[in-house]
Amino acid sequence: MAWDLIKTIQVSLVILLLETSHGLRKTARDKSK
Repeated sequence: MAWDLIKTIQVSLVILLLETSHGLRKTARDKSK
């Protein structure tokens, strides 16, 4: 029960990190133009 909640939060954090790093990479590429 509590474990499901922890797993859900972990997945959300991983997705957030991936999106953030992808966004930062995109921003850096735009700036380097």
